[in-house]
Amino acid sequence: MTPAPGGRTSTVDVLAVFAALRRRAPLLLVAVALGGSLGLGNALLATPMYTSTATVLFSLDRGQSVNELVQGANYAQTLVQTYTEVATAPVVLGPVVSDLDLGTSPQLLARSIDVKAPLNTTLMDIEVTRTSAPESARIANAVAAELARAVASLAPEDTEAGITVRTIAPAVTPVNTSSPNKPLSLATGLAVGGALGIALVLLLEVVLATTTDRAAVGRATSSPVLALVPRSRAASEDRDPAVVEAHRTLRTNLSFLHRRGSSHVVVLTSAASGDGKTTTAIALARSSASTGQRVLLVDADLRRPVLADRLGLLASAGLSTVLTGRVTLDDVLQPGPGGIDVLASGVCPPNPSELLASTEMRELLELARSRYDCVVLDCAPVLPVTDAAVLARQTDGAVVVVDARRTQVRALAEVDLRLRSAGAAVAGVIINRTARTRSSYYGQRRSAWWSGRRTGLGRGGRPGTGLRSGAPVAPVAPVAPNASVASNASDA
Repeated sequence: MTPAPGGRTSTVDVLAVFAALRRRAPLLLVAVALGGSLGLGNALLATPMYTSTATVLFSLDRGQSVNELVQGANYAQTLVQTYTEVATAPVVLGPVVSDLDLGTSPQLLARSIDVKAPLNTTLMDIEVTRTSAPESARIANAVAAELARAVASLAPEDTEAGITVRTIAPAVTPVNTSSPNKPLSLATGLAVGGALGIALVLLLEVVLATTTDRAAVGRATSSPVLALVPRSRAASEDRDPAVVEAHRTLRTNLSFLHRRGSSHVVVLTSAASGDGKTTTAIALARSSASTGQRVLLVDADLRRPVLADRLGLLASAGLSTVLTGRVTLDDVLQPGPGGIDVLASGVCPPNPSELLASTEMRELLELARSRYDCVVLDCAPVLPVTDAAVLARQTDGAVVVVDARRTQVRALAEVDLRLRSAGAAVAGVIINRTARTRSSYYGQRRSAWWSGRRTGLGRGGRPGTGLRSGAPVAPVAPVAPNASVASNASDA
């Protein structure tokens, strides 16, 4: 999470994390279920183990006064810590292995014994864990007895008082297993699976996050979102009201970026092919022409041109032939849909980047700027080639088209970096093929009914009563065919 100004944690980042977990909830649930299954499976497959404990007490043999008893107790506490090591030494475990005929070595037996000495006491707990419950009890009691004999033999012979080891709580045969703990294993597996699932989700969000909304775009670039174009439900996008309105929003927002009365030249590009930049370029040109502007649509993708094929025009002569001086602009202009002029790509040259950066290209753009109100250039994607970065430096800016379903945030960040590093301005971002929401006004069944209430028309186009019963309905003024429709970007 990124700290917000003033030292507070950014709420947006927290909400983004929860949104990512919600989007990838199935993956998270699979990780949790897998972790729980592994934890429980490990507990079920593990060999049952039994633990038995024998408790011994260390004390002095003699003590004539209270002071002697206190000093003896302190002396015994000091020795207890030392004898915890002796309890697992071969001097103790060797005889135990021989007496019980365990068929193992003292070193291997020591791995199943845990000796504990509580602080400020003269007690020692000898815990033995074995696969057999009776065997664990027998070994624990045998170690306690053999430890007493070892302590007696290790004590100095010239001392007046020796240390005595007594078993005060002999080991008993355990009834329940000490391991595996099935509830604990299940809980641990669920927790580990959940933690790994969250980590995997966040990793995927970083690596594979797509530009689904304004917040995702904002993490990659500071450029504004000019329009949200929903996925079309109609056979043709120009017949989908929501898509058409989104393109009007794009046209209006682009007009705010330029001075009134001045022509503007924009480059439409994308991170990769297939993001919808050509379709958006055509829609932007037609929408601008519908307001009475003189519009030129140029296929500046000199590597894989598709604009002429989309519009059913000739592609053999166009931008490349104009730049090489074979023809003039007027010789290769073709009329397009909606009253726009179209300049096809022409023959694909071997040096497209050099042509787009040439003096002839700058002169052509100046000529187009003097003759048209709006010039839209459909250019190649940014990440594979440098054509868009070269061309955008000579225009008013680049508009980046992203696919909400496939364009990754890191790809958009790289596009923004390359364009700005080349000295090009990034006018904004278009999020294409966004998911439709139920709150969208256009394309809903209720919109016609609601529109009828607002205009005084009931269902079926019959006169209604308006918003209030008996309220007169004001006549709707006719709209000029070339009137500009201003729309808010949030309506898209």
